[in-house]
Formats: sequence, C-alpha cells, structure tokens
Amino acid sequence: MFGIINYEVFILSGILLNLIPGTDRMYIIGRSVSQGKNAGIYSVLGIITGSIIHTLLVAFG
Repeated sequence: MFGIINYEVFILSGILLNLIPGTDRMYIIGRSVSQGKNAGIYSVLGIITGSIIHTLLVAFG
C-alpha cells in the first residue's frame, strides 16, 4: 500500500480550493445584494441541503 507522498501539498490545495469563491458563493452574494438578507439565507440553506443530500447519496451508493 502506498502512503501519501505530498501530504502538505494536498492540505494546502484543499484549503485554497475552499477559500476561492465559486459559483455558489457568487450566487449567494448576488441574491443577497439584489433581494436582501433573507434571500441570501434561503440560498445558503438550499445549497447546504443539496450538498448534504448529494453527499449522502454518494456515501450510500
């Protein structure tokens, strides 16, 4: 079994990918600016719910 050779690079890449804003963050910012705080909160809840469902579906095959 092979070990992780570049563990530090993996950790750094994971952190950077989480910090870079993606389409979901741009969507949340856009909704919050145009429609207010509640719309932004509902957008966050929708994205989180979708992510949880997607993760559960992947985990249970």
